[in-house]
Amino acid sequence: MTDISTLPVHASADERAICFKLIEHLVTNLGFYVSVFEGEDWAIEFSDDPHEILSEMASTDFDRVEVYRIKENRPVGSSVRDDYIFRGSFFLIFGNGRDLISDHSDNEFCNQVADFVNLSVNGAL
Repeated sequence: MTDISTLPVHASADERAICFKLIEHLVTNLGFYVSVFEGEDWAIEFSDDPHEILSEMASTDFDRVEVYRIKENRPVGSSVRDDYIFRGSFFLIFGNGRDLISDHSDNEFCNQVADFVNLSVNGAL
């Protein structure tokens, strides 16, 4: 298994640190599920595995990271997409270095996550 600190493979060191902190915070700390859209297709959908998510990131110039919470009382027979509640998204543009998170949904949740990631990473870079 690839060392998670080297993921995403096609990102710079600064971008890897930001990706790691974003995914670690969303999945490990907050318990959300993540989907990554690469512009034409989904690289990964509804994952809560940081290694799997980071492995699929940065294979194109940008990723849209969508964040979901699983529904508490999912109806029997519901489709996968119907099992989740969308919380927001983050737009990552690779090649921007420390400005990797170029935009995000303007809601309290995403604003707090972006602030946390920026504060956490800026002290470490």
